[in-house]
This record gives sequence, C-alpha cells and structure tokens, in this order.
Amino acid sequence: MKGRADWEIHIFFIVWGVALLHALVRPVRSAWIEQLWAAAAMLFLLPVLNAVSTQRPFWRSLMEGDWIFAGMDIMCWVLALLHATLAIRAARKGIVSQPKLRPSRSASTTVASGEGVA
Repeated sequence: MKGRADWEIHIFFIVWGVALLHALVRPVRSAWIEQLWAAAAMLFLLPVLNAVSTQRPFWRSLMEGDWIFAGMDIMCWVLALLHATLAIRAARKGIVSQPKLRPSRSASTTVASGEGVA
C-alpha cells in the first residue's frame, strides 16, 4: 500500500481522537469499562491481523524459533488478558467509580466554635 507509514500514523491519531470523544460523551464508569474491553479486543486481534497480513504468523515464528516475533504476539495476548481482567473487575466491583467526598468543616467554623484552639 502506497503511503502506508503515513496512514498508520493517521489511523493512530484518529483512534486516539475517537477514544477521547467516547470518554467525553459517556459516563466515566461506563467509558472506562468500554475502553478496557476495546483495548482487550484490539490487543487480542493484533496477532490475528499479523497472521493474515504478513508472512510471519505466530505458529511460523514458533516453528522457526523466532522469539522476537512470537514474543510480540504472546505479549499482545497477555496484555489483552490483563485489560479484560481489569474490565471485568471494574464492572463487578465499581473500581473506577468516582470517590464520594465528605463535606468538610471550614477552618473558620472550627476556630469560632473553639474546637481548634489549644
């Protein structure tokens, strides 16, 4: 493909912009969970795309002992599993929910009531 390197850069920034737009229009908790799942899916499918579009699929790299290519595919799958695990934990336990702030008493109220004076 002519201009492939340029298009790879363009697509990177387009996806980045779409992720930002998604985060702005969705509730915080939902956006986190959805983007973790999207990252897991993309990381899982990257070695599949590599197998379809290049001469170096995972099984060939393993058979030839090419641990650089095989290691990249394995690392993508490990990171996909990590992102999926984080998405599941966030959905179940509400890990990414906003912390509730306690109302604090102002310093002037504390001093006026005599509580902060020694």
